[in-house]
Amino acid sequence: MDLVDKRRSGRPKILSAAAKRLIHATKYRRGESLRRIANQLKARNQPVCKETIRKYMINDLKWKNLRCKKVPLLTAAAKARRIKFAREHQQWTVDDWSNVMFTDESPFKVFYVPNPQNDTVWGSQEDNVPAANQMKFSPSVLVWGGMTARGLTTLHFVPSGVRLNSDYYIENILKKIVKPAFERDTGDGNVTQWKLFDDNDDGIFQQDGARCHTSAVTTQ
Repeated sequence: MDLVDKRRSGRPKILSAAAKRLIHATKYRRGESLRRIANQLKARNQPVCKETIRKYMINDLKWKNLRCKKVPLLTAAAKARRIKFAREHQQWTVDDWSNVMFTDESPFKVFYVPNPQNDTVWGSQEDNVPAANQMKFSPSVLVWGGMTARGLTTLHFVPSGVRLNSDYYIENILKKIVKPAFERDTGDGNVTQWKLFDDNDDGIFQQDGARCHTSAVTTQ
């Protein structure tokens, strides 16, 4: 008589059908961390560890841990204006866009704050890893600048504690940097004097919708 092994059922699955349904319901929902899902199952008398949930998501459901894309929070009116602008300029050529001076302000940290995930070194002894000195709350500076296809404007650093309102914007940026930039000649090789447009009369000044940019006194 031949001896054969009986069919084995294997170790029973820890996740019940109800637990799987709850996990399925978390797909593409923000804030549904492994810890939160595990706590929800525990509250339903189905205690499951985070690692079990993670393995089920990766191995059985073929899911990936994806980051949410950051997009501007736009109103319906802002979306309509963007679509209108895109349609009006969809036929513009490279030469057309070369006549535009794009400008903006941006804050910069005075002291570099590294990303902990990237601030690593290779070595064999942890005691020999150099310290990364950093300030807990780094001061920042607001910098304004502009560019065209031909070159750059000078940068303007807004002094600490100064509010960038319409009056400051007009007197220190529009009059002292933007207007002279539209009057540059061919220049002497100095990047701060180089002509920014093929024809200064055809140059277009582009700024965003910040209040100091769109106020009545600035527009005038």
